[in-house]
Amino acid sequence: MRVLVLGNGAREHALAWRISQSPECKNLFVWPGNGGTEQCGWNVHLNAEQLIDHVAGLCPDYVVIGPETFLADGLVDKLAEKGIPAFGPTRAAAKVETSKEAALQLMQEAKVPHPKSWTFPNPHVVATFVQGYNKPVAVKPDGLTGGKGVQLCSNPKEAENAANLCGELYPDQPIVVQELLQGREVSVFCFTDGYHVSPLVVACDYKRLLDGDQGPNTGGMGSYSWPRFWNKPLEEEILQWIVMPILGKMELKGTPFVGMLYAGLMLTKEGPKVLEFNARFGDPEAQVILPLLQGDLLDIMLACTQGRLDKVQVSWNHALHAVGVVMAFQGYPGKCEGGHPVTRRYTRKQASALVFHGSTRLEDKSLVTDGASGRVLTVVGTGTPVSHAREMAYYETDKWGFFGATWREDIAAGN
Repeated sequence: MRVLVLGNGAREHALAWRISQSPECKNLFVWPGNGGTEQCGWNVHLNAEQLIDHVAGLCPDYVVIGPETFLADGLVDKLAEKGIPAFGPTRAAAKVETSKEAALQLMQEAKVPHPKSWTFPNPHVVATFVQGYNKPVAVKPDGLTGGKGVQLCSNPKEAENAANLCGELYPDQPIVVQELLQGREVSVFCFTDGYHVSPLVVACDYKRLLDGDQGPNTGGMGSYSWPRFWNKPLEEEILQWIVMPILGKMELKGTPFVGMLYAGLMLTKEGPKVLEFNARFGDPEAQVILPLLQGDLLDIMLACTQGRLDKVQVSWNHALHAVGVVMAFQGYPGKCEGGHPVTRRYTRKQASALVFHGSTRLEDKSLVTDGASGRVLTVVGTGTPVSHAREMAYYETDKWGFFGATWREDIAAGN
């Protein structure tokens, strides 16, 4: 089988790594790929403006879509018109991520627990509302922001400033305001063919740039699984009250969700509540959950696309933990430079962790930063208990270097 993975981040490297292990995968292509994906298959050069025709010319048997932007553009639908099956939801189903207003409407109809939420057309209306509400809120634009759009505000002035920033950066998008929930935040994932779901897998990620959850929001500076608070009763509660109702409602509305459903939850005193849904693997969460997958990733994905997920076995290794540390370029989440050497210091000891490449490329057979994103590498340690996985991750992180390399030192600390 000829498989094409679309994307160029560490998530796509992790996907390519697992797919390449499938006996069904005879040829693996990645576009645009990075310096790490070439270890799993072949990076190919396609014209982004004529992507559908160029993908068709590659004659893949299956396409795996990484980034949410492709889903928002309806790439699954367009490929289907060419007779090419793909892993991921249709454009209509992907609205569960691409429009927070649409997702909120869906949750209300499905009676899925979520924070009190309001949608406003512009910052001026937000300012009036928060003055009267006068409680901590989360402010975010309606559409996609690369995981960096949410601003947590403790008072009306902060909320007003956040709304103004949304209006400046995303002028055509409505603004969503939500009550600020208290509790543990967790990312929950499941494969689904629109009707059947796999067992859940979870990860905790770290959005802020600096230790202690300080600094600006990022796409994610690290992640780990499994958290110690995860248990079977909690999994069953989330399946019963969140996952199955939202999938059932989407099926009834004629937009069944096929792919990887990702729910960002807050575990409150009243129970789990949905902060957001995403329509794909997370980054950096994919890098820590894929090493825990027991089974053939490609076969599972195909089963989702073909509506036969109930015919394959999907399980996760609960005896193993994974900790992922993101190494970012100086200046991230701002503009980052490409062309700086990425090196690993030689030691006699064999590499103790997995290293998934993000913003890297090969230049004259040497690995350099790409500049497309500030997240250069995700180093993932595995082991039991989680403290051992953490030790392995940081041991390997210390071996890598590039100009201005920065990372958090507190990923999975104390778990």
